[in-house]
Amino acid sequence: MKVFTLGAVFQVGNSKHHLQVVNISTGKKVKGGSSKLTGRVLSLSFDAPGRILWAGDDRGSIFSFLFDMATVTGSEDTCVYFFDVERNAKAIVNKLQGHGGPVLDVSFNCDESLLASADSTGMVIIWRREQK
Repeated sequence: MKVFTLGAVFQVGNSKHHLQVVNISTGKKVKGGSSKLTGRVLSLSFDAPGRILWAGDDRGSIFSFLFDMATVTGSEDTCVYFFDVERNAKAIVNKLQGHGGPVLDVSFNCDESLLASADSTGMVIIWRREQK
């Protein structure tokens, strides 16, 4: 099984030719986020902006899937970034600062009202979403 994480979702590919996108917070499958490849899924990789997922199988076929979603990621510059992957320019829509080292992991809670981020110094910050 191959797993690739991006923001609040992860992608799973398996030896039964299935590719599935799952919301990390809820554990539920993302609507329209499944496909069947021609062979066993051997590799998963996103392009640099995080919009296209590439999947390769054991028959030498390569597939691409377009994702229309926001992405949250940690960075070596000690910040947490929110990207709108649909934008071609100025994709960063929010930047959270406060870590003392490179941010190694980010994770939402089940209703995505809280975001936890962890850095290389061991610091964990819990960010609360503003209520509108």
